[in-house]
Amino acid sequence: MSSENTAVLIKGENLRKEFQSRVGGKRQVTRAVDGVSIEVYRGETLGLVGESGCGKSTLGRLLLRLSEPDSGTITYDGTDITNVNMHDYRKEMQIVFQDPAGSLDPKMKVGDIVAEGLELHKIGSSRAQRRQMAQEQLLQVGLGPECMDRHPGSFSGGQQQRIAIARALALSPRFLVCDEPVSSLDVSYQAQIMNLLSDLQKKLGLTYLFISHDLNVVRRLSDRIAVMYLGRVVEQGPADQVCTSPRHPYTQALLAAVPVPDPDVKPADMELADISASVPENGCAFLPRCPYAKDACASVKPQLKEVAEGHFCACHLFAEQ
Repeated sequence: MSSENTAVLIKGENLRKEFQSRVGGKRQVTRAVDGVSIEVYRGETLGLVGESGCGKSTLGRLLLRLSEPDSGTITYDGTDITNVNMHDYRKEMQIVFQDPAGSLDPKMKVGDIVAEGLELHKIGSSRAQRRQMAQEQLLQVGLGPECMDRHPGSFSGGQQQRIAIARALALSPRFLVCDEPVSSLDVSYQAQIMNLLSDLQKKLGLTYLFISHDLNVVRRLSDRIAVMYLGRVVEQGPADQVCTSPRHPYTQALLAAVPVPDPDVKPADMELADISASVPENGCAFLPRCPYAKDACASVKPQLKEVAEGHFCACHLFAEQ
């Protein structure tokens, strides 16, 4: 987790983001991202996992500056980009959204969708050249030239996500945020898209932040995994270690909830309490649901501590180890 690591491509330090709303006439503040520091190394896939509403998509958007942090810094390839004009950096960083049907303009032809970024950044000398470049991107994701003049609505969900990936790759980015890219797809299409993303990473040397609520999906693709709970990263480490030797009670509960395909295997006996319980202002956010809570959990926020090589956990169970 050293910020001096030369392999770091993008880094967020102490990032915070709050959203305000009114509920019953009262102002309510939601800490979507609460002091998160995170690094993604060149060429790796960092999986970011957690329940819906934990802040993982907001964190991904902060790193891309699609949403502005309330505080904290973002460094890309050694340059602080927290307050810079992002136009040139958009070629370096792209995003694939959860719902391809919602992210693709239904009135545009597929060829124009993929070529739109090329035109915006003035890549290619003519419309014909940009069209050729778009066609090459579609071929790269397994779609033929006959797709160019069709509209997104005429494709299946899996094909639409391929189009969205082609659009994201058109500018030759180095860093790609994949925000729940398979959660809206049928299981058969999920496997195809995950295989495609893996193949593209090897071929193009891409770096991924892969966001999902599904630990099975994250484990399959990720080199490292960060587990997020109510705006904070509570565990982070090599994917195999996090999944086979989880340290945080929340990670243990997530793994216990993963369906077991063997009917003779008894599911792990650990359930999460209702998330509706109030969270202490200064203590551990997981306190109301934790079966191992101790006195310090109510008043002190646990910080990430290295519990094994490269494996970090924010839990008072490890405070004295």
